[in-house]
Amino acid sequence: MELQTESSDISKAKRKKRFLRIFYYLASAIITLPLAFYFYRYLPSIKIGKIDIDFFLSLAITYVIVSAVFEKYKFLSYIFVLALLIFMGSEIHKEKGINFKQLINTYSRSFDNITSENKLVQAPKVNTQTAMKPHVSLQQRIVNKVDFRDSTVRNFAVEKSLLHFDEYYSKFNFICREFSLIKYIKDNFKYVRDPKGFDYFAGPTESIKIMGGDCDDHSILMASTIKAIGGEVRFILAPGHIYPELFCGDDQLFDKYVSAIRTLFYEESRDKAINFRVENGAHWLNIDYTDKYPGSRYYSDTIVSYIYLN
Repeated sequence: MELQTESSDISKAKRKKRFLRIFYYLASAIITLPLAFYFYRYLPSIKIGKIDIDFFLSLAITYVIVSAVFEKYKFLSYIFVLALLIFMGSEIHKEKGINFKQLINTYSRSFDNITSENKLVQAPKVNTQTAMKPHVSLQQRIVNKVDFRDSTVRNFAVEKSLLHFDEYYSKFNFICREFSLIKYIKDNFKYVRDPKGFDYFAGPTESIKIMGGDCDDHSILMASTIKAIGGEVRFILAPGHIYPELFCGDDQLFDKYVSAIRTLFYEESRDKAINFRVENGAHWLNIDYTDKYPGSRYYSDTIVSYIYLN
């Protein structure tokens, strides 16, 4: 009788131990899911081939750390899980705080990154030596309207560059500032035609006040404000259209721009191509107003001329 009781106690102890081990594994996983999201934003962009692995690396590192802590200090698992549930419950009722949509998008983007192609589309090269140049007066009028030294332009550019994506600054650095500014202009600039028979070129201070105009006004505003925060822009003159391109550097830096687009503009760029050009080893990203994300489709495949800015 005593042996049966002792055997029953041993069996209960084993079941309890097994249950607790499963609980610790589940607790580690539950804690890891949101913590890895935060840790990921501080990891540099890491690739194997064309695949970003930084988020999966953050998951692995976070899980190892959390499970090791729970293994040594088991009572912490109860406290952490309870605290996380309380925290998440309170955040649901707040307008600010943890961005659950952003968290879900990060997990979705990481899965898409493995299961689908990145859809990078390089535009055909154009021989700038033989490309037809615009009339000197037209080109000069456009260039003269670009103003990145004006205090109104600089203040606007700084303010809007801090409006979005600040939580990713450790990961993408100055790209967050450029993309925040681009997002604001893309979201708010409205198209308005010029007077018939006359090309009116608005300066950036005019466009800042009204956030409206045609393609050349949009290009001048983009170039002026991006240059005001240290970026570099050129203009592409196409038949009946002009649009800006953002300088994205060499292959390594361009890969970082692509990762930033797929992360910061996940919903806008999902299943869409990122359009760019390469000239003398330097990458240029389309930032026309044809869509809501950097690298959107080109308005025209034909180029009349490039216009570079000092």
